[in-house]
Amino acid sequence: MDVALAETVVLIGELPGSLVYHLVLLFALQTAAAVALAGWRRERAPAAGRLALAASLSGLLVLASLVLTVLTAVPVFGGQTLYGPLILPPLARAVGTLNLLLWLWAAAFPAPSRAADVVAILLGVLILAGAGVSWVLWAQALAQGAGAYNGSLEDTVWGLAQAGLTVLGLIALILRASLRRPADLPVGGILALVLLAGQTLHLLFLWPGTSLPGTVRLAELVAAPLFMALVYRRALAGPALPPAAARPAAAAAEPARRGLDSKAAVALASLNTSADPDELAQIVTLAVAHACRAELCLLLSAPDDLGMCSLTCAYDLSRQQFIAGTFFSAAEMPALRAALRQDGVTSLAPAQHGPELRRLSGAAGLGSIGPTLIAPLGDEQQRLGALALMALYSHREWSAEEQNLL
Repeated sequence: MDVALAETVVLIGELPGSLVYHLVLLFALQTAAAVALAGWRRERAPAAGRLALAASLSGLLVLASLVLTVLTAVPVFGGQTLYGPLILPPLARAVGTLNLLLWLWAAAFPAPSRAADVVAILLGVLILAGAGVSWVLWAQALAQGAGAYNGSLEDTVWGLAQAGLTVLGLIALILRASLRRPADLPVGGILALVLLAGQTLHLLFLWPGTSLPGTVRLAELVAAPLFMALVYRRALAGPALPPAAARPAAAAAEPARRGLDSKAAVALASLNTSADPDELAQIVTLAVAHACRAELCLLLSAPDDLGMCSLTCAYDLSRQQFIAGTFFSAAEMPALRAALRQDGVTSLAPAQHGPELRRLSGAAGLGSIGPTLIAPLGDEQQRLGALALMALYSHREWSAEEQNLL
């Protein structure tokens, strides 16, 4: 391997280089967290909140690692320092793996997903437990005269765990791309590949006499600006509109006809042939989207006692795609709750209800908004939910004829 790269890998594991690594990474993550928090405060959208959470937690982890690194060099405890050879090697692996988990979780799952969130929490707990076990085993190894952490069994296990987690993140990104074709996929994919390259080099090449993962840290320094770009694109720029070639002519312009087209008629005719609730939800959203020429149709449940709503299913007419269900909070969405109590259709304009509409489209993993119709389902005594139609791309106003049709 190149001598300059080898010297850089060794230097980044020593105190001066380690401080530079922490400060650069902390600056990048603080910037990402500030951008994400600004986007969340403006839109209150679930996607922006998840970015803010991931960036903030990642920054706090790096800050804690920086403090402990400094305490191993500066005598503050009665003239004593923390024992760096014991604390820092397992700490670097644990913090790096937790950051990896947060970055991949934010990149692959921008919209709330209960399954993905539960898996991420369980993996986080497992990483923390692994860190505790790693410290105990490394303390025993040091007592027996062990020298460097790199190349040890614990180091190999951490490296394989990080590489496996990155591969899982890449698979999740690919699956998400196959369903929605997000514009930020290249950024997330390159981020994961850069991290995987650093992990692979660390596993393949042994750096004698070193205990910190230099190649992994170099990869993190390269990946941090990519994470910043991902946060900026989602929190501020928002998702791009689908290309004109991908949008039907009827969705790109003011619709020339309304009513039951062939797809809507077929979908409605199949309502009695299915007993699967998920399939029924898809049939309803597809039929209503085509019948009303709604670029986005969402099927919502009524809020529960905690104010949580379920996005049962959504259909993007422009992309001809279904969007998986998720959960979002309606506690701070008074216009939506009021619309659910009405007997007829309610119209919500972006100028007056922008934050609520951003939350609604954000639940579907989108950022654009447009004039929206809310039609409650069920009778006055028992509201089952609502259908929401949004002019996501054309931003056209809904006519009285369209409201009557809905």
